[in-house]
Amino acid sequence: MDDAEVKGSELSTLFASFNEEVPHMEQVEKMREEFFAAQSQGDQATMESIMADMETIIEEQQAYYRNFVKENSDNVVGAFLALNMAQSLEFEELEEITTNLEANLSTHPYVVQLKEMMEPIKAQKEAEAALNVGNEAPLFTLPNMEGSEVSLDDFKGKYVFVDFWAAWCRPCREENPILKRAYDRFGGENFEIVSVSLDQTAEAWQQAVAEDELNWTLLRDSAGTVAQTYGVQSIPNTWLLDKDGKIMQKQIRGEELITVLEDLLQ
Repeated sequence: MDDAEVKGSELSTLFASFNEEVPHMEQVEKMREEFFAAQSQGDQATMESIMADMETIIEEQQAYYRNFVKENSDNVVGAFLALNMAQSLEFEELEEITTNLEANLSTHPYVVQLKEMMEPIKAQKEAEAALNVGNEAPLFTLPNMEGSEVSLDDFKGKYVFVDFWAAWCRPCREENPILKRAYDRFGGENFEIVSVSLDQTAEAWQQAVAEDELNWTLLRDSAGTVAQTYGVQSIPNTWLLDKDGKIMQKQIRGEELITVLEDLLQ
């Protein structure tokens, strides 16, 4: 950050002091030279040793940055540094720093940028928290194989296994025989499977359903909006809900599902 400019004599002095006191800077330069020398000689052991030492130094430098920002939450230097190191901070730590800066510099562009940066992160954190075990599962309505709209809320009073899958997903298809066994044993008055396909085309979905002989509630989320609400980043992605529609377990698969259902329903 030596090339950055912070205007104002006192602030410039403070910023210069920050740069001068960053720990191990001279050592880092020497280690870089040693690393490149080892790299040119193919000395893997020395390279790994230097990288391990560098990780320790980086941790110390980051701790220095954090402490400096926390101690300077009433001035522009602290705001500038917070903005530059925001990506390396945990959300809770960044939130605390931003709150302190906002109390002193609420309209400064650096603080405004920090707040704007935090908004999507905060929204994501809130969405993730809403999907914690014990919370009510987000409701959704999607079309079934016949084109009729089916709502998750229709299954209140039953245990529900929500399964996000797709015809092209091999691991998903490999799970289907286990789901068939589970549904044959437990499906009915107290248990339902709701498989949510992420296939783009109805044809691929319908063919997979026919090939795997699936006979429970089959819905399609072609736009991926429900999957997004559930934070689905990979499939299969599964959720077990209790009779009140609350999340009991997440990412339960294979024989573990059979065992859990045996405990619940037998």
